[in-house]
Amino acid sequence: MACLFGHKWNGCKCSKCGETRDEQHDWDGCKCTRCGKIRDEQHKWNGCKCSICGKARNEGHILNNCICKICGTVLHDWNTDGICRNCKAKFSYLLSGANPDILNYISAHDKIMPTPQCKALYEKVKNNKELDYTETILLFFIIESEGKRQSSIDSSHDFLWRFSIGANVLANIQEYFNKPKENIMALYNEKMLNDNSIKGETISNGFDDTINAALEKLEVCFKSQDKAGIIEIGKNLYGVNGSMFMMHTVGERFARKFPRDAGTLNFLWNGIGEWKA
Repeated sequence: MACLFGHKWNGCKCSKCGETRDEQHDWDGCKCTRCGKIRDEQHKWNGCKCSICGKARNEGHILNNCICKICGTVLHDWNTDGICRNCKAKFSYLLSGANPDILNYISAHDKIMPTPQCKALYEKVKNNKELDYTETILLFFIIESEGKRQSSIDSSHDFLWRFSIGANVLANIQEYFNKPKENIMALYNEKMLNDNSIKGETISNGFDDTINAALEKLEVCFKSQDKAGIIEIGKNLYGVNGSMFMMHTVGERFARKFPRDAGTLNFLWNGIGEWKA
């Protein structure tokens, strides 16, 4: 009743009844000194946390043995062997349960690009076992590529994907690595090359040229429906370095670029080397 005939505003707050309005605030950084309203600007950062409102950010961490002294976030810097460069911890990632959606992604990818690593990953996830550095990167790649592939086939999947368990797992792995999605995908390609060199297989300087040339030839063969040409490309790739590496690399990139034709490629390459449809 005190303000029945009008408020007596002192900036954003009525000095008579205490009601507030969203104008004429008296800001001290991100907080109004009169009404206590918080705005998401002009924070006073103490490392990763605002000393005025308590808002946290994923930067500016003050680390002690990879643990932030302010918020407790753990941030490792993993090398390609899965060992932290700073605290020497060993990489280990565990999914929260053997989720059927994630198993379906791995299974679908294995049908298109069958590899022993993919089958081993399926068994580990199924039995809810911890994943190492390479397996986690592979899982990230599979979920990301399968999500894109299924979205290209069914447009409704693209909307549902944003709220799916797969998208949540990707975000969780990104947080664990503390890297953008593009960087983790780059780690996948880097790990493939490193693993190949560990096996004593020599990759020529024309590695990318060979892959790009094969992809261009495959595109031409699919447009002309040249099945014999597609099979011949697979045989030629299998002969490079005497392994399946080049076939898998070209096959994976082709599946990402032309997801609708991935199944046909898988079928036509069946039986070349260790390739199984």
